[in-house]
Amino acid sequence: MRIIRFSARDGRVLLGEDHADGAATVLLDADGVLGPRQEDLARREILRGKRALIADDDEGIRHTISETLGRLECECTICKDGEEAIRAIGERELDVVVSDIVMPYHDGYEVFAAAKQRSDKLAVVLITGFGYDPNHTIVRACNQGCEEVLYKPFTPQKLIEKVSDAIRTSSNGLWKPLVRGTERLPAGQRLAPLAPRDILCVGRNYGDAEAAGDLELFMKPRSSVQDPGGPIVIPAGEGDPDVDCEGELAVVIGTTAREVAESDALDHVLGYVAANDVTARRWQRGDASLAWMRGKGFDTFCPIGPAIVTRDELPDPGVLEITTSINGEVVRRGRTSQMIRPVGRLISEISRLITLHAGTLLLTGTPPRVASASAGGLRPGDEVCVEIEGIGKLVNPVAEP
Repeated sequence: MRIIRFSARDGRVLLGEDHADGAATVLLDADGVLGPRQEDLARREILRGKRALIADDDEGIRHTISETLGRLECECTICKDGEEAIRAIGERELDVVVSDIVMPYHDGYEVFAAAKQRSDKLAVVLITGFGYDPNHTIVRACNQGCEEVLYKPFTPQKLIEKVSDAIRTSSNGLWKPLVRGTERLPAGQRLAPLAPRDILCVGRNYGDAEAAGDLELFMKPRSSVQDPGGPIVIPAGEGDPDVDCEGELAVVIGTTAREVAESDALDHVLGYVAANDVTARRWQRGDASLAWMRGKGFDTFCPIGPAIVTRDELPDPGVLEITTSINGEVVRRGRTSQMIRPVGRLISEISRLITLHAGTLLLTGTPPRVASASAGGLRPGDEVCVEIEGIGKLVNPVAEP
């Protein structure tokens, strides 16, 4: 899938699956990782057609839950105590169990245990009224895999939130998936396809592997993100800022990665995108980390695009050609097979240092400069193109402030 972010004619900013005819099928991301939050629509899609068991000895609570979920086209099985709930869990195919903790015959923890014994993919939401819990039911259940806890009193919206989150977490592990909507719209203005949580960048990752030292890692601020086609703005000030551009393969982290093995690292990838690590060398010079940050961190200094290509379409990120051109002249060229640390190894090594949360953008390093390329930094009026095999072209003009 090719994922784009775009503005529709009515002003909405949407996430979509890109199509060759310039249209996009709207995608909904309940996490807000890839684009604007579309919670209500996404949760309706997640709950539609699901099979829920509701267990509570309070008739009013049972009615509220079943009515709320029923309006979202959930099929509800209603139980008035723990004994009925455990029997129904053994007899029915279910997607989620919503159970009070204090009930006759069997309590909520026993209902939770029966659900997980039936299937570890069966989501459970436990309900509590903040009362004294001598058996530490909530703590025990959460430590053993209970997905969500709902506290009384609750609103219908909070119920929907907890139940949909529990289903997503249990059925899909760490990654909470995109939901394909029904709207197909003209793509309109294309935006950076990712609103990244963090932007991590790897330095010196191409060249002589034997001479490679420790992993070189730095960050760009989120404010440096620029859209495909948006201008790279030369910072104002006296003297030549000596602005350079470096096209790179960037990885979009899809599931949180912490201390992962290299063999499992690519399982945490949502997809790949082209990125341009723009630097004002004048501001970067010096050993101080603040100088380095300033040179890398100006607004518009991290264009990304044109689309996120999901991992299923690019199963091997180690065979891609990357070129960076200025006004049609190739200034940098290389293949990801030249990386000192391939993508899987990078994710593994970095995850041992810091947690890579879903939505993190990881720039994997810059291919070498073409020896015959013209010297000199970017100037207003220039056009920069980063092209990556299998992903496409990221094109940005250069402009004055």
